[in-house]
Amino acid sequence: MIQKIKAVVSHRQAEASIRNHERHEADILNFLPDATFAIDKTGTVIAWNHAMEKMTGIKLSEILGKGNYEYSFQLYHERRPMLIDLILAPDVQFEKDRYLYTIHDSTNLTAESILEKPDGTQVNIWEKASLFFNEIGNLTGAIESIRDINEHRQLEEGLRQSERRYYNLYRDSTLGIFHSTLDGRFIDVNPAFARLLGYASPEETVATITSIADQVYFEPPQYDAVAKAALDAGGVLNTITRYRRKDGALWYGNLHLHIVTDKNGTPSHYEGFVEDITKRKRLEEELTRSMHQLGEAMDLAHLVNWEFDVATATFTFDDRFYALLGTTADREGGYLMKAETYVREFLHPDDQHILDEEVKRALETTNPDYQSAVVHRIIRRDGEVRYIIVKIRVTKDAQGRTIKTYGANQDITDLKRAEEKLQRSEERFRSVLDNSSDVIYRQNLQTRHYEYYSPSCTALYGFSPQEMIDMDEREARERVHPDDRARLDAALTHLTDSGHEQVDIRWKIRSGEYRWLSAVMTLVKDPSGKHLYRDGFVRDITERKNAELLLVESEKKYRWLLEGLHDSVLVHRDTRILYLNPACEKMLGYPRDALLGQSIMMLVPPELREMVANASRKRMAGETFEPYELDLIRGDDSRISVIMSGNLVVFEGAPASINLIIDISSRKRAGQALQESEKRLYSIYNTVEDVIFQLKVEPNEQYRFTSVNLAFSRVTGLPAEHVIGRNVNEIIPEPSLTTVLEKYRQAIKEKAIVHWEEISNYPTGQLTGDVSVAPIFDETGNCSHLIGSVHDITERKRAENALNQANRKLNLLSGITRHDITNQLTTLQGYLAILEMNRNDPNFKEYLQKAKTTAEHISATIKFTKEYESIGVNAPVWQDCRVLVDTAATQVPLDEVMMINDLPAGTEVFADPLVQKVFYNLIDNARRYGGSGMTKIRFFSSETGNGLILSCEDNGDGITGEDKKRLFERGFGKNTGLGLFLSREILSITGITITENGVPGKGARFEIMVPEGAYRIADAQ
Repeated sequence: MIQKIKAVVSHRQAEASIRNHERHEADILNFLPDATFAIDKTGTVIAWNHAMEKMTGIKLSEILGKGNYEYSFQLYHERRPMLIDLILAPDVQFEKDRYLYTIHDSTNLTAESILEKPDGTQVNIWEKASLFFNEIGNLTGAIESIRDINEHRQLEEGLRQSERRYYNLYRDSTLGIFHSTLDGRFIDVNPAFARLLGYASPEETVATITSIADQVYFEPPQYDAVAKAALDAGGVLNTITRYRRKDGALWYGNLHLHIVTDKNGTPSHYEGFVEDITKRKRLEEELTRSMHQLGEAMDLAHLVNWEFDVATATFTFDDRFYALLGTTADREGGYLMKAETYVREFLHPDDQHILDEEVKRALETTNPDYQSAVVHRIIRRDGEVRYIIVKIRVTKDAQGRTIKTYGANQDITDLKRAEEKLQRSEERFRSVLDNSSDVIYRQNLQTRHYEYYSPSCTALYGFSPQEMIDMDEREARERVHPDDRARLDAALTHLTDSGHEQVDIRWKIRSGEYRWLSAVMTLVKDPSGKHLYRDGFVRDITERKNAELLLVESEKKYRWLLEGLHDSVLVHRDTRILYLNPACEKMLGYPRDALLGQSIMMLVPPELREMVANASRKRMAGETFEPYELDLIRGDDSRISVIMSGNLVVFEGAPASINLIIDISSRKRAGQALQESEKRLYSIYNTVEDVIFQLKVEPNEQYRFTSVNLAFSRVTGLPAEHVIGRNVNEIIPEPSLTTVLEKYRQAIKEKAIVHWEEISNYPTGQLTGDVSVAPIFDETGNCSHLIGSVHDITERKRAENALNQANRKLNLLSGITRHDITNQLTTLQGYLAILEMNRNDPNFKEYLQKAKTTAEHISATIKFTKEYESIGVNAPVWQDCRVLVDTAATQVPLDEVMMINDLPAGTEVFADPLVQKVFYNLIDNARRYGGSGMTKIRFFSSETGNGLILSCEDNGDGITGEDKKRLFERGFGKNTGLGLFLSREILSITGITITENGVPGKGARFEIMVPEGAYRIADAQ
């Protein structure tokens, strides 16, 4: 009985253990995130987890124990084998037909397929089926897990599209983009960078350039400096660098460099882009040179400037002024100084009355153009007394009171001292001439006679100074050795151009002996460049010449040694090549005759010439230094790297530099290329200067912004968050929008990049851009996106508009001038016809005079055309209005009309050179249309708060109200109808306007309004 009880208890314990095990397995199955179910060998469902219920909507209780592919019906809506069936009963053809791929191993089967949901959408699913066995190893069924991978596939597709978009940006950008290794080789470059460097393609660029430092950087050491600066700046650097094109031409680039690191933070390579700023850089350099030259000019002239405020009695000085006083702004408490302090500390006490009198005159003068100059002494901080000349001008207020004086001081101490020393210097110079052992002479080139010979000529020539002065040129030349006369004639010819020459000749002295003479000749000219004198300095070099002849013989003995050397040897003097051996000839790739007599600098790259020139000068001065490395240019324009060493020797009778040159080109090495990445392209996208944007192409020709770079917001003033997601018609204003949409359609239709110029108004102002748009197509051939870039050409277009305006005015001038000449010719022909018909007419002389006057007018007009044929090309200039009126009055026959020119002398306007034609037209119009009662024409001026008014007034008939409305229209008038129209056009070039404000019946009154800054009242003198 007990045993039966124990057996029952044991059986129930076993059943409980099995139930616990089953519940544990069910919990594990439900915990799995993937949809999972299992079947036995008969295809009956024995497991169905929560994820499976969620995917199919079928509860475990509804499907457990069912077969006949009930599980597949819930997923595929048909009863068919699934992966779980195929692992139990393989069917290779079914796998190929129903699955994208399958992967088999010993007990598992993995596949991917497309599942269609009840709503008609399709999703990608991943499936894995496995066999399972009981505890004794028998096959009992199979289990399958299903995972929705649709989102993963969409991410992969998005990544591929992103890579395509960034590649198109990289390829089509107008900026040079590159990736390079840390040791200085290009990994890749885009087409724009290849063009900047002068290569035909990116492939040629990467293959040809083995050293960025040597082949791209104009100064190779700058490459390492830029790399270090980028590292010190945290891996990102923006700098301006000089580069070299393939043909050696220099260009400037704005470099944006980024150091790319690996996952450990270690630098792996460089990426960046370069913008060509050569034009801008050259303009900046020209401005810097101009400012530097101005400063140097002031320093050379010892000029300093100052200002004085009358109300506060305070001077304003700058650093140059304080340098003149021997002090600094810090020492004196700043750049402002009270007048009493300046007088007490720096003005010489004996000269105070000079300054007091000048200040009084400046304050009391009523002349707004007052200027003066006084000389007085100053005492510098170190106690030195110096002389200065002070030039003073004044500034008046509206009431005519002097409120400011200003001017410039010039240190003339040296001039004062030079005047005192001049006489002593002349006495000493005469003493030197008379006692020099070398012969000094002067020849008057106007009379061809010698005016002076130093006494030393007696010892050298055997002739007294007077005998040498009396000797004519013919006899002096006959005493030159016949072999040396051609050399002397050549030196005299060169002297005319160079102004200074040296020549060695043999000259027969009184005893009949030939002596070697070294003659140095200098031309003396007057300010106009006319040759006045030839001054000469002659030294006896007979002993030196004899020694040189012996040295030449010695050189011949040793030259054959150099010819046999395998090393390259080159000899030069002052960089002029004198000798090179055959080995050097072969290394440099030049025949010897092509190099002899040439400068060694033709072999040296431009960036190294200063270094080589300095080395040459030091060596010729006797200094020694270690061998140095440089590049040389061969005859085929290729470069070789060499080590050059040298010493100073005597060659052909004079010091020269002999150099040993060793070719080390084979030692140069370079790295290998790496692959580009999306991260690099994204970095470039947001650092380029040009605007770049991306549009999504939507139905009904809608284009929506999906991305803009940082330059978009900077150039347009529109924040990126206000642009992305919005349609183009919400961002781009009309009338640009219509053109933009048309270009988008064109790019999609032609499947090509489309370029155009666009003018649009944005928060930053009106911009003109060079726009490029490229279409991006998906796998189905539909355009999905547009990639665009905009290069700002606003400044360039403004320059083009200015040029067009200048050309229009030039065409206008040509038409006006032809009309003037035609009218004058018609008049001349009329007078000549009258003369022909009335030879005995008592008015014959009067007609003849009028014909002559008309001919003179034609001549003046032709001359005027010649003078201003370059209208619009020459810049406006300052011109004296009084002189212009006087000149114009001589070109118009005034007869009995009185010409009154009340314009102040020195009244100048900044205008086109054709402004003289304006004054001519005003006088000519008054004379033609003023009527018989007109007796005078008057010019005068007046200043207003807006500028200067130049008035031309007559007392003739005046101009009617109707005529005033069309007075300045082209073609309106009784003569050519172009005079006043031309006048208005000429004046408008510099912002000057002209109006007619006369009263009809009382005379015409033309007023020319010159704005502030376009006129000045200069000193009458």
